[in-house]
Amino acid sequence: MDYSEKVKLFSHEYNRLFDRLYKYVRVRVNSVSDAEDIVAEAITAGFAGLNNFDSQKGTLEQWMIGVTKFHLFNYWKHLCSQVDFDTLENKLSDLNYQENLVSKFFWEKIMSSVSPEIQTLLIMKFSEEMTYQEIAEAIGKNSATVRQIFSRLFKKIRLEIGEELYE
Repeated sequence: MDYSEKVKLFSHEYNRLFDRLYKYVRVRVNSVSDAEDIVAEAITAGFAGLNNFDSQKGTLEQWMIGVTKFHLFNYWKHLCSQVDFDTLENKLSDLNYQENLVSKFFWEKIMSSVSPEIQTLLIMKFSEEMTYQEIAEAIGKNSATVRQIFSRLFKKIRLEIGEELYE
């Protein structure tokens, strides 16, 4: 498929693609305006990179979902640097197994002790309030793997911060 055919396909599929991408992002992002921005960035990037689309490797929709995932991950990474620890603490305090992690000191210690990838997962879980299944779909893993990641993370937190927080 040459470039002009790709442009025609993109133009023909635009409305359906936009709706599909918006639904994909909206279930993963709480803010309507943020979801719209992410989709707009993904559509713009997808069109600009249309030469990279290979119809033999998948459909235009599949390719655009990949482009959208990239922009969604960038959004979550950006959120990591702008976390409102006070709000996040309130959300954490609503969870029985995390009740004692309401102190800003402890939450900042947790965030500083994990990799940026794990910070992103924490933001997805506690700030964006995504389920394990939604996180799994977003990062391309199965939900059992995501649960295992969080289980190991909580074990690490208990070891580093102390069992007394969980008693």
